[in-house]
Amino acid sequence: MRPLRPATSCPDIISVATADDNTPEWKAALQDIYVWMQEIFALDHLKNTRFVLFIMSNFLLYMWYDIPLTFLADTATGLGYSEGEGAMLGSAIGLLTVFGNIILGYLGDKKWANSVTIYGLCISICGIVTGLMPCLFGKLFSMGLTYYFLVLLCGVFGLMIAANYSLTPVILLQVVSLEKFTPAYGLLLLVQGIGNLIGPPIAGLLYDYTGKYAWSFWIAGGGIFISNFFILAPIYQRHQARYEESTRDISASRSSGRSNSSCEEGHRGNSASPTPSILKDLDRKMGAGENNA
Repeated sequence: MRPLRPATSCPDIISVATADDNTPEWKAALQDIYVWMQEIFALDHLKNTRFVLFIMSNFLLYMWYDIPLTFLADTATGLGYSEGEGAMLGSAIGLLTVFGNIILGYLGDKKWANSVTIYGLCISICGIVTGLMPCLFGKLFSMGLTYYFLVLLCGVFGLMIAANYSLTPVILLQVVSLEKFTPAYGLLLLVQGIGNLIGPPIAGLLYDYTGKYAWSFWIAGGGIFISNFFILAPIYQRHQARYEESTRDISASRSSGRSNSSCEEGHRGNSASPTPSILKDLDRKMGAGENNA
């Protein structure tokens, strides 16, 4: 952090660590803390509409995505399964999340892959799967078949929710600059924590009011699915703008082609039919030639 050892990969460190060797350590530490607090509480990035939408999406997602992990074990026990079988549902989510982090992280590094689109697709599937879980709480199938279906849905949920862990920093770097990444990511984690504190108690109140976990899962699935709209809205706007721009270019090229063709036709017509003044000159010359003859 000294000029003799500049951290070229972190240019902000050079600007922060400006204290010389004669400065007392406690004073230099206070100066660093002051600069750090200024960066943390700088809210300039809140003027970025895409960042605000991303924060809203994460807040809504973190309100509800913990509901399966929180209530599946109790739900399975209430359906007649053992505590071990109920705990296995949460283990299926965690195990598939590990593989999902690897797979989605690999896809996120590819140039042909759009991280935002992958993220939105995975979160949408998570919302749908969460909403389908209460359909298995009834007596549609036998207990054994119902349990296997629940394990399958938990595995899909764990695989898809991994996009939240592996792709969130990648998308955030696309939304904010690298210099503002640290305070922006800190604010994002704060919003996620607040969402985690609010969502499960609301789901618990729904269970106390209705006596069933189904409404908690349905509302959680809807909240997870709706959170995806905040992510995909900027993409839709960009595609819409590109489509309108392309249509304007096509219409402009067609209109210019018509004008050029009309100009060419007019030029051909003018060159093919001589003006009356030219015809009169030709008549005079021909009459003069006949008189001379």
